[in-house]
Amino acid sequence: MFFLDRKEAGRELAAYLQEYREAQDVVVIGLARGGVMTAAAVAQELRLPLGVVVVRKVGAPENPELALGAITAAGESFFNHDLISLLEVSKEYLLKETERQKKAARERTALYCRHISPPPLANKSVILVDDGIATGASMKAAILGMRSEGVKGIILAVPVAAKESLREMQEDVDQIVCLYVPSHFEAVGFFYKEFDQVSDEAIIALLAQKDVRKE
Repeated sequence: MFFLDRKEAGRELAAYLQEYREAQDVVVIGLARGGVMTAAAVAQELRLPLGVVVVRKVGAPENPELALGAITAAGESFFNHDLISLLEVSKEYLLKETERQKKAARERTALYCRHISPPPLANKSVILVDDGIATGASMKAAILGMRSEGVKGIILAVPVAAKESLREMQEDVDQIVCLYVPSHFEAVGFFYKEFDQVSDEAIIALLAQKDVRKE
C-alpha cells in the first residue's frame, strides 16, 4: 500500500474517524514536522481544531539518526534503555543531548505558536497523528506529553506503522487507527510517492489559519 503524499494519507485516515466528526470535545494534534500535514487533512475532513506537538529525537553518539529516545518541549520523554545499554552510551552524553533536544523542541514550539493560541487539551480527547511510525520513540514521548496535558482520551491515527512499534503502544492509548501494517517495514518515506521535507513555514501557515475545517 502506498500513499501519494501526506495530505492524501490524512484524508484516507479521516474516513475511518468519522465518529469524531464535528465533536465538541475532540482536537487533532499533529507531530511536527511531517505529521502536521497529515493531521491538517484529518482536521479539515472532520471539521475539528488543529494543534501541534513538537518531539525531538535523541540520537546516538556516532549515529544521530538512530533514536535512543525522544523528548517533548515540556520535558516528557521516552528512552530505549536496552539500546542505550547495548551502545554503552554515557550518562553525560545522554543528559547533554537530551537537554539540547528539549531546548530545540521549546524553540520550535514557540516558533510555530508565535501567532496562535494552541487549542486547550484538558478534558478533551485528542486524535494524535503522524505520517508514520518506525521505532515509535517520538510517538511514545508525544503520548506522555498528551497525558501530562490532562487529556481524557487518545486516539492514535497513522497511515502506516511498524508492527512491533504499534503493538507496544496498544496499552498507552484508547484507540488505534492504522491503515497499513506491512509485514516488512521500510522507512516511513518508502510508503509515500511524495515525501518531501516539510518546512517550518508550511507548518506555521497551517496553524495560523483560524480554521482549517471545510465550510
